[in-house]
Amino acid sequence: LDPIFPADSIVGLAEDQPTLATWLQEEGWQTSLVTSSGIFSPSYPNTNGFEEAVYLKWRDAGSVVDGALHTIRDLDPTQKWYFHVHFLDPHSPYDPPPEYQGDLAGRDLGIYDPRKGGMEQLKNDWDHLSKKQKEEQKAILNTLYRGQIQYLDHELQRFWEVLQQEGFLDNTLVLLVTDHGEQHFEHGALEHLQSLYPEENRGVAAFWSSSLEPLAWQGPVNHLDLSPTILETFGVPIPESIEGSVIGSAPEDRLRFASGLRQRRPVQSVDRFGIHLVFDWDQQPEMYDLRHDPGETVDLWSSSSKEATCMFDFLRPMIQKVDAEKAGGPPRLSAYR
Repeated sequence: LDPIFPADSIVGLAEDQPTLATWLQEEGWQTSLVTSSGIFSPSYPNTNGFEEAVYLKWRDAGSVVDGALHTIRDLDPTQKWYFHVHFLDPHSPYDPPPEYQGDLAGRDLGIYDPRKGGMEQLKNDWDHLSKKQKEEQKAILNTLYRGQIQYLDHELQRFWEVLQQEGFLDNTLVLLVTDHGEQHFEHGALEHLQSLYPEENRGVAAFWSSSLEPLAWQGPVNHLDLSPTILETFGVPIPESIEGSVIGSAPEDRLRFASGLRQRRPVQSVDRFGIHLVFDWDQQPEMYDLRHDPGETVDLWSSSSKEATCMFDFLRPMIQKVDAEKAGGPPRLSAYR
């Protein structure tokens, strides 16, 4: 959730940019990564701090689990280790194994078939489809996307059972975290990297250890909080450069920022006390009350609203950090003064 606008849609870290893997490696930990995502490919230097990075280009969850099991067995069990497994599933094309496709398995779904690259055509034609056609296509998307999640769940269970049987979960902290969701035209777009609405931008995180008592935390959290939480848990000093907070320590009035790209133009947001302001540089700002409208269906933005003005003022410093030249010029709205 970096508020700085990136020059490219996939950004590489600076060579001297430390990561969680860097800080743990400096404390003597073994650090390994297994991934199928292109953001960790050799084309982008995003593996800072990892002694070993295994890139399985665009492979599915089963292949990633196989690669992860092979790699983790090479770790020295007498030394501490940080092992990062990054799954691409669920992700387009929506093509889980046939047994997870329900009644769509083996069917010809026409030019919009998500399994065969038809999603781009669906995006282009969406506004010209009838209401019935849209509902049919949404049902297909949801079925195949759900199938991908079920397939991933099956492979995670297989991974977990082997880790447990071979002792890798003994005295181990496990973190499960999602980076983004997916939009199926809830706000007029398909897939992700389209907006900062909740179906795309909300994530889930869960910590597990055999010694942890079950509990839930509903306070304001974002991805920046994961690294300091892990470092504190293991008694590793938290660098001053870290912007996040240990989970549970942030004040209730904390500001949470997010940023992204929409057709290579910035989209930025801030939320506080359940009020979410979204600012697309090419459109009117939008504001939602997540406490009563979690799906963000009712836009409350008004330039004359004191609350809206206050929220925009919170976001203003983040807007000013953006390199407007790389962003294709400054915001095109009078709301930005």
